[in-house]
Amino acid sequence: MITYCGFTKELYSRRFWTEILAEFIITSLFVSIVCGTALQNWSTPPTLTHMALNSGLAAGTFAMCMWDVSSGLFNPALTIGFLITGKKTLLQTIFYIMAQLTGSICGAAAIYGMASQHSVEASNLAVNARSPDVSIGQAVGMEIWATFILVLIVFAAGDSDRQHMRGYGPPLSIGIVVFINLSLTIPISGGSMNPARSFGPAVVMNSWKDHWMYWIGPIAGSCLASLCYHHVFAQRAINARISSAEEMASKSHQNEGFNCLEVVCNKSQISENGQETNVCRL
Repeated sequence: MITYCGFTKELYSRRFWTEILAEFIITSLFVSIVCGTALQNWSTPPTLTHMALNSGLAAGTFAMCMWDVSSGLFNPALTIGFLITGKKTLLQTIFYIMAQLTGSICGAAAIYGMASQHSVEASNLAVNARSPDVSIGQAVGMEIWATFILVLIVFAAGDSDRQHMRGYGPPLSIGIVVFINLSLTIPISGGSMNPARSFGPAVVMNSWKDHWMYWIGPIAGSCLASLCYHHVFAQRAINARISSAEEMASKSHQNEGFNCLEVVCNKSQISENGQETNVCRL
C-alpha cells in the first residue's frame, strides 16, 4: 500500500513529468545527431573522428542542459545504474526508459525522413554493427568495458560531495569520455554504450542483427560501474571507511589500557643563571 501510494504521488507530480519530457527530448535530439553525423553523401563519407567528436559534444551539451532537471541521462543502462544505487525510483526508471526509447525512435525517424535515400542506405542510419573480424564475445566485452568507464565518470561527476566537481566540469568530462570511448569502440563493437542509441535506428531500419548485445553489454557495464563507485569510490563511502577505521583504532587503544595523560606545565622560580624554567606535572 505504501509503494502504491508512493507511485501515485509521483504520477501526480509535475516535476516527475517534466523529467520524463526532458529525457524524451534530449534522447531524441542526441540520436538524431548521431544518425545525421553518420550520413554519407556521394563524395565525403564521415570519418571516425568526426562521428566520435560530434557524439561527444552532443552528449556533453545535452547533459549540461538537463543536469538539474532529470540528471541528463538519455541512456537506459545509466538509468538502471541510478536505480540500483538509489538515485532513481523504480517508477522513474520505468518511465525514463520508456521516454528514452520513444525519443530514440523519433530522433532516428526524423533523420530518415529528412535525408536522401542514398545517404540513409549508405550509412544504414548509424545502426550499430560489430566489425566482421570481431567475435560477439569480444564486442560484448568492449561494450561492457566502455560503458563501465562512461558510468564511472558520470557517477564521479555527479557526486555532490566532491566540491571541485561544479559548473561545467561534469558535462565536459562526460563529453570527453564519450568521444574517447567511441574513438576506440566504433571500429570494434560499433560503439554504443547506450541501448537507446542503438534501439531507434534499429527500429526505423528494421535491422536487428546482434542487437541484443547492445543491451547486455551496456547494462552489465553500468551495473558494475555504479555499484563499484557507490560502495568504493564515493566520497561518503570513503568517509564512512575512515570513520570506521578511527573508531576501531580508538576501541583498540582503550582495550589495551592506554589512557591519555594531561601534562600541565607551571612556571617556577628563576634559575641560578637568570633564566625562567618550567616545572611540568601529570
